[in-house]
Formats: sequence, structure tokens, C-alpha cells
Amino acid sequence: MTGDHAPFPPHGSPPGAQGPYAGPGPRGPFGGSGPQGPYPGSGPQGPYPGAGGQGAYAGQPFGGSGPYGGGPLSTPWVSPKLLRPPLWWAWAAWGVALVCVVAGVALFAGGVSATVNGALPTKTFAADETVSVTVDPADDPVVYLASATPVQYTCSVTGGDGRGLLARLPGTMTVTQGTTRWQAILALNVSRTGGYVLKCGTLQSVGARFAVGPSVDAGGIAGGVAALVLLPGAGILLALVVTVVVLVRRSSHRRRLTAGG
Repeated sequence: MTGDHAPFPPHGSPPGAQGPYAGPGPRGPFGGSGPQGPYPGSGPQGPYPGAGGQGAYAGQPFGGSGPYGGGPLSTPWVSPKLLRPPLWWAWAAWGVALVCVVAGVALFAGGVSATVNGALPTKTFAADETVSVTVDPADDPVVYLASATPVQYTCSVTGGDGRGLLARLPGTMTVTQGTTRWQAILALNVSRTGGYVLKCGTLQSVGARFAVGPSVDAGGIAGGVAALVLLPGAGILLALVVTVVVLVRRSSHRRRLTAGG
């Protein structure tokens, strides 16, 4: 057949320029003798380690002298149950302190109550009435007055060895017996135990009454106050000392356990 046809390309390549994937010219980013890309080669390197310069992840990022290594270690945890002495020592000391406080209050209340009850009048009589009483100088006997309003009074005592004396009491001492409030007005100074005749009267007719009885024992009240102050104070002081000793020794024991001692 005859006609115009495009010539077939010749087999092979011309001896001139080569295609994009061969030849000594510059090559692509994955190898060759030219500049290299971010993967390892002989040229400059990217952020990952290679023969060239090192990037941000080269070296020792997580150990040695890096930002996450070489710092102080945290203190090992130690169970409180392993520490000595046990904490119940301190709790027991405070329990003893509580018992001391309760005992001090009870002794104070009991001492004051017994002292006051022991000072209650034993013999009462009306104004202008003469009575015979037996008194003991060891009881420090006194004359009491109970009156709804202030009154002027007079008293006299006879009998015994004839040396009974009445003396005004300094200050104000009162005791309550039922609904009656007695005020100590005179000290009955006698030299020995015996019977005495006592008479008291008032210038006003107001229904005042008189009585004889022992005085309030100041020593008993002082003893109650001492028990109230000293016993609880001693218990609390003991508890404080034991608590401090326990805490200090537990802290020292914790350090020894942490150090492996």
C-alpha cells in the first residue's frame, strides 16, 4: 500500500540527553551523588540521626543530663504502720490527761461540798432565846445569823471555864442549808471542849434566827482548788511531752527507713 505514514520511532535512545531517571546529572531527592533530602546520606541531614549534623532528637533526650534525667529522686513512701513508736502512745497519754481532768473536777467538787456540809449549823435558836451548846475549839465554832433584812444584833456567852469570848469575823462567809442562807457573824473562841450558854438578840423584830456550828474549813477548799489545778495540769503536761516525743521519734524512724537503715 502507498500513502503517507508517520515513521516509527527508532529502537533505543539517541546518544544525547538521557531521561529523568538515569545519567550522571542531578538526581531526585532519594539518593545519588547530589544533594540529599531529609533521609540519611552523606550530605546534610534532617531532624533524625545520621552521619551528618544531628537534629532535635539526637543525643540524650530522656536520660543523662537531659531535661528529664539526672534530677533528684522522690522520697520513697513509708507506711505509717511501720513507724515506731506507735501513735496510740500519744492517744493513751491524752486519755490519761482526760481522766486527770475529770478526777480533778470531781475532787474539787467533792472537797468543797464536804467542807461546806461540815460547816452547816448544828444548833439553831430564835432571837432573845438562851441555848446551851457543846463546842470544840478544834472546830473553830462560829455564830451564824439568818435574816431577810440587815439587823443589829447582840450576843453573849457564859459557861465552861469562864473564858469564852466572842469576836467579829473579818470578811463575809456564808453557807446555805436548804432554803436558809446563814452568814457567819462571830467567832466563838473557847479554850477547851465543853458546854456553854449562848444568848443573842436583835434591836429589830424581823424574825431573825441564830445558830452555832463549825466554820468553813479553808484548808478543805484550798485542797479542792489544788486538786482542780494540779491534777489536770499534770495530766495535760504529761500528754504534751509524750506527744512531742512520739512525733520526734517517728520522724527519725521514717528517715532511717527511707535511707534503708
